[in-house]
Amino acid sequence: MFGVVCHMTLQNKTSLLLGNGINFLGDSQGLSWKELLLEVIDSIGKENIIDIESKRNYLFLYEEIFTRAKKYTNLGNEYQLQSMIAQKIQNNIKPNSYHTKIYELGFTNILTTNYDYALENALGFNTKKNKEKKYSLYRKYTEYYSDTTIWHIHGEINNPNSIILGYDFYIKSIYQMQRYIKKYLKPYPNKDYKNSWVDIFLYDDIYILGLTLDFDEYDLWFLLSYRNREALKNRNIFQNKITYIYFECENSREQDKEKLTLLDVFGVSIYTIKLFNCDYKQGYDTFIKDFENGKIK
Repeated sequence: MFGVVCHMTLQNKTSLLLGNGINFLGDSQGLSWKELLLEVIDSIGKENIIDIESKRNYLFLYEEIFTRAKKYTNLGNEYQLQSMIAQKIQNNIKPNSYHTKIYELGFTNILTTNYDYALENALGFNTKKNKEKKYSLYRKYTEYYSDTTIWHIHGEINNPNSIILGYDFYIKSIYQMQRYIKKYLKPYPNKDYKNSWVDIFLYDDIYILGLTLDFDEYDLWFLLSYRNREALKNRNIFQNKITYIYFECENSREQDKEKLTLLDVFGVSIYTIKLFNCDYKQGYDTFIKDFENGKIK
């Protein structure tokens, strides 16, 4: 069904930040953070103790799950919990036609917060184990027949130890990003040289698609804030354009008002696609069509 896929080449190099939304467009129906954590809670036998409905921050919910599992079950270490989560993701998320359609748009880089390999599997990429053991500054895959590099910025299921799950891991990852920025980030890098996904995020034109971008995405909000503050000091440093593709359902704009306002303050363009009956397939089809027609600037 899936294999080697050809794609168009963009005149101006652009990159994509792809979230979990794309995984819900196929027959497998994907797996949300809430659904994933509910399965984990059930697996450790704490469904009557951990009230997931009252929790708004899934990072702290993960910390509660890990703590209770460590204290009250036979869980040996966190790696066992991470491996359980990786296995559940592998069992539930499969490639669909939209992975191929997005790839065919010809992005130079696709950054993804997803741990799975649905995108690589749809394109015939080899996903042999990455050399980066824990953190994910350089975690990428490409193939000789492709001009696109795929970066797993939040870890990957082949290496459960790399999966960013809780508050503790997010903070440590931000520290690694700060070290990288201080030591390696070049003020005006050669456009063909990208050592880390952090370079890409700060210097390439970026489209953000299928990502809710909640405020618990600490690392991404850190980079947006850093980019904004540096721009206030010297407006010539970061000249890339970041565009957030916002799928608008009925009444969703009011719910997302704080996020959309802050994105605007941080200099992120918002491209709104209104959905009929909250049909996300229609939203992705519209994005693909508008992108190919040059409507999204």
